[in-house]
Amino acid sequence: MTTDVRPKMAIIRHQTRRSTIMRASVVYFGQCLQAALMYRSSLAIFLAAEAFSYAGFIAFWYKAAQSNPAQHVYSPIGLVVYFVLVSFHHSIQHHAASRDLGSDIRMGKLSYSIIRPFPFLLQTGLRSVAFTFIYSMLLSPLLVGGFLLVPGIWESLSSGFTPDIYWQYPVAITIGLASGWLVRMLVGMLAFDMAQIWGPDTFFIALYYAGSGAMFPIDLLPVWALNIAKWTPMYYMVGFPVLTLMGRIPAATFGQEAIRGVVVTMLTFAGMYAMWRRGIKQFEAIGI
Repeated sequence: MTTDVRPKMAIIRHQTRRSTIMRASVVYFGQCLQAALMYRSSLAIFLAAEAFSYAGFIAFWYKAAQSNPAQHVYSPIGLVVYFVLVSFHHSIQHHAASRDLGSDIRMGKLSYSIIRPFPFLLQTGLRSVAFTFIYSMLLSPLLVGGFLLVPGIWESLSSGFTPDIYWQYPVAITIGLASGWLVRMLVGMLAFDMAQIWGPDTFFIALYYAGSGAMFPIDLLPVWALNIAKWTPMYYMVGFPVLTLMGRIPAATFGQEAIRGVVVTMLTFAGMYAMWRRGIKQFEAIGI
């Protein structure tokens, strides 16, 4: 009596491939961090620019709120907290992901990968994760220092803390980063059909600033406009995690908003993957 070893061999091959991809992912993630750290002067310039940006937000919005405090639902110090958090959440995203992916597609880089066999889209995703990781490490000390050194800021932020925030915020920031990475990859895949994606990318940036809360407190929108924004990835990229951390989303509705965020993220992934499958069918080694 002989035993059929084919199922066992198939399981071994599957486990080996999965292990190879996991190891390759760690290697590629390390390469992304190494590449980012090679340009130390650029990182120093970025850090200085972001410090000035934070200072500008604090000075401008604090003076604006003081001049007419009745105009805002936010207190003057509340506006400071909002825009400092917005600056941080805006900065840690990989804003060039769409252009990077579009360039890879147009230049024919799908025809080879640095690590073979290695899922091409996973490279793009890991690049965004690495970018967020290194910039979070750079900017977190600035953020913490600002909250601790400027009188009233930490007190204003911590006054809205509840025990639920310690699990709500990780959920919110995870949804926000995932939706942001996916929607930018979706925009980048327009390169399958266009010679360049600067136009669509610029249009997306306009939608981002209109619906993310990066330019103004998103919850000051009319209810009907806010409800529309909540069905877009832009809202979850900035507004959702910032409002969660500030305690401005009631605990009774957080679950509903988080579920809607997951649905929006999944729909974004489905749209991105559909564009990928469609585009890869017409892709050639020398381009489209």
